[in-house]
Amino acid sequence: MKYRETRDGYLYHIFKQLPAVGKYDMPVVRATQNYQILNMLPFNYINSCPAPNEFYLCFYIDDYQFERIWNNPDKTVELLKQFKGIIGPDFSLYRDMPNMLNIYNCWRNKVLMAYFQSKGIEVIPNVTWSDESSYDWCFDGLPQDSVVAVSTNGIMRDKRACELFLSGFKEMTKRLRPTKIIVVGALPEELKKTPNIINFIGYSGLFGVEDKNLTYRGDT
Repeated sequence: MKYRETRDGYLYHIFKQLPAVGKYDMPVVRATQNYQILNMLPFNYINSCPAPNEFYLCFYIDDYQFERIWNNPDKTVELLKQFKGIIGPDFSLYRDMPNMLNIYNCWRNKVLMAYFQSKGIEVIPNVTWSDESSYDWCFDGLPQDSVVAVSTNGIMRDKRACELFLSGFKEMTKRLRPTKIIVVGALPEELKKTPNIINFIGYSGLFGVEDKNLTYRGDT
């Protein structure tokens, strides 16, 4: 039996047009060197943005608040094109979630990143992982020598989550060799001397930006 494209909730009609790699066919996301971001907005504020062409969008919010981009990616393309660019979607990975669901969410993130890139949208690759077991697939399809983005939202008060984040961060830098790393959320003490980090801190509709010791915008 062949997969039917009717009511294609898995976006197979999009996936089959994308190059993919690895055991789980992770779509290939292209590299970018753009990191000059002064204004960033979470997706749930998209309808209240006063000047979309001056903002990047991010998806470091609860998954249900942007599930609609998966349900209707074609409609989303025209919406996203109004913005300067985006950090790739961030369907969540959790260490206590069944492995296959983590793999699926990682795959969904890359399907959308690669698809939006193919439509001319500026996409900063989003990198996410759960625990050490996810290293076998979470970096597949992501570019080397690129600007990338990660988030620390939800980990800073959980010692084990913070340890896993730092372990994954180290693995990411080894495998992907990013030129710049945009960290959205509080920066762990262990990373404060990392030279190629751009840290967006605070959250009140806008994120603040801290590059080295200079704060450009926002609240903490």
